[in-house]
Amino acid sequence: MDTKEILGDLNVDIKSGLTRFTSTELQKLGTSIIKSMSKQSLASLLCDETYIKHDDVLKELEKMGPKKSNKLLQLLGEPRDEAQMKESVAQALRSDGYETGFEVPLPKKGRERVRRVDVAGFQKSGILGKTSFIGVELKSEVARGAIDKAFGQAKDYSEWCDRSVVCVSPLVYLRYSTAIEGKMKKDDHIGVWIANKRTIVKKLSDPTRMAISEKKRQEEMVDFITHGKR
Repeated sequence: MDTKEILGDLNVDIKSGLTRFTSTELQKLGTSIIKSMSKQSLASLLCDETYIKHDDVLKELEKMGPKKSNKLLQLLGEPRDEAQMKESVAQALRSDGYETGFEVPLPKKGRERVRRVDVAGFQKSGILGKTSFIGVELKSEVARGAIDKAFGQAKDYSEWCDRSVVCVSPLVYLRYSTAIEGKMKKDDHIGVWIANKRTIVKKLSDPTRMAISEKKRQEEMVDFITHGKR
């Protein structure tokens, strides 16, 4: 007969009993038990979301200094920079039937500076070959201001692209999930994806197809993707 059965026979509710202890006493008890656990058991405990959220584990890892932070980055597949995100995003678009290009210039208006789409894709459908265009703004910079900038640029894409997406790295989302989710609600036509250096990890929301004012000039972007020129 194991301990659980004996406690059951004695009608002992150990959880109720433990709640009579102070937080400090419970922390000391927990620390003593954890010290005797194997590495595998500890990993299983930390991954049990009944009591410990994965977000909390990752945030604590991030606080543990450069050496542990590097292990966190490896765990997340965090891209070194946005260039490492480009191919994983483009690959996902190609699997959805898009032809893709990088740093695709948006058509200029007057003397304004050239703005570029980090990853763009187009596909033609129907007898008339109607063009559908998607623009993806990438963000791997771990800074609060970068979130606002990313959504601002994605909104600019909406003038030329039927669909616009902000794609952030896992660490950016981990750090600024509240801000990103707030932007998602405000600019709900913009899709939000998370991508590491290998693949798109999660599509938090898909972009809504918008009616755009400069449909005819999309062909300039199509020409850049297909021929590498304006």
